[in-house]
Amino acid sequence: MNRDDVGSLDPRSIRLLGGGLALLLVAALSLYVVKPLWLNYQSIKASNLMLVNAMTHGVDLDQQLAQRYANIKSIEESLFGSSGAIPAKQMEGYVIGVLQSISWQQQVKLDSVRPLASKDIMQFRELPFEVSFSGDYFSLFNCLQAINKELGFIVIDQLTISSDPNDRSGSALQMKLRMASYRIIN
Repeated sequence: MNRDDVGSLDPRSIRLLGGGLALLLVAALSLYVVKPLWLNYQSIKASNLMLVNAMTHGVDLDQQLAQRYANIKSIEESLFGSSGAIPAKQMEGYVIGVLQSISWQQQVKLDSVRPLASKDIMQFRELPFEVSFSGDYFSLFNCLQAINKELGFIVIDQLTISSDPNDRSGSALQMKLRMASYRIIN
């Protein structure tokens, strides 16, 4: 297309070309300038509305904080059981005491608890124990569930159940397990 061809375009084509360019310019401006500003305005408007609602309805911040702390405590108890606040040096005695308490509650006999040497695994300290219980099947099952509930994140990596050699009736079972409690190294 040369200069003579441009002059030979009819006025209607020139108006269509100009209108198309103007439409393209308006679309580009709205997409790259107006739309981001509009979205930002909507975000600020929503934030302002939330703040106004909070001021008028008087959200009780102390109550919300207490609820959050209760949620955090609940999560910690599900992770660590009741042993979350126990210092590492007292953990062995605490675990033995909890196992004895569980044995009384579940009506099983705690035959032995033997703490093994602890070791560090990545950022955790492993506190392993060899434990032996005697009792009937359902009591032993309930005992395992109570251990999980009371001591939190316990890994049982060895479990054997056999008939109790000390029981003359033959109905009692003996459960031996190796379990480990894990704590984050501070």
